Amino acid sequence: MENNLSTATKLTIALRPLFSFGWRMLLMLIVCRIIFVAWQWQRIVDADTLGSIFFQGLKIDLVLLGLMLSIPALFFPVLASNRFLVPAWRGLLKVCLPAALLVIVLMECSTPSFVDQFDSRPNILFLEYLVHPRDVGAMLWTAYKPPIVFAVLFVLTVTLVNSRQIGRLVTPIRPTGVVPSILVTPVLLILCLGLIRSTLDNHPVDAGTIAVSSDALVTDLALSSAFNALYTTDKTRQGSKASVSKLAADE
Repeated sequence: MENNLSTATKLTIALRPLFSFGWRMLLMLIVCRIIFVAWQWQRIVDADTLGSIFFQGLKIDLVLLGLMLSIPALFFPVLASNRFLVPAWRGLLKVCLPAALLVIVLMECSTPSFVDQFDSRPNILFLEYLVHPRDVGAMLWTAYKPPIVFAVLFVLTVTLVNSRQIGRLVTPIRPTGVVPSILVTPVLLILCLGLIRSTLDNHPVDAGTIAVSSDALVTDLALSSAFNALYTTDKTRQGSKASVSKLAADE
């Protein structure tokens, strides 16, 4: 059966889980953004930025997608090319893709309660709170029992459905061959780079370039919570390095 498949078919089957993950992730983020826009409709109307939120939001979602896909793209030529390592490729996709979507959905489900507290999408502060899960969990459970129950059920349902679908797509994967994998990998990496940049301008798209309104929360709605947390964490880390370098220079 394996020998009867063309090289193009093997490549398509091997990469199909990535494309499936991509459209599922984008759909989930778009639906969540629609819900959040409806929730904060009056502030959106006051800022007159409805179109910008969805247009800029799609670009940010593509950036996040490019980041997510770049890791399996790097492993593709090694793991998917021969019969000894292709089980590792199946395992990587079967574990990492549902896990990535789980994190993204979990962050989106955490957004309403975080907005209530801080008038912002989850950011580095959200990640810092995870260091104290018991205290934070008890506080959230006391204040947000119904939303937490709904969020847990929703996240588990999405994860289960996605895991089953990815599992079905992963099962028929066969070795693609070394040469085809090597030839396809640059295309995958260029695609990921294009998604990460999401623009033809000199500077790539990031949260700093998205300022759809003077209302910070309205601007945050153009982001995704996972992206915002990653971005603010990276900015804080860079700021800390700059401060250390400045102190060292002053000494």
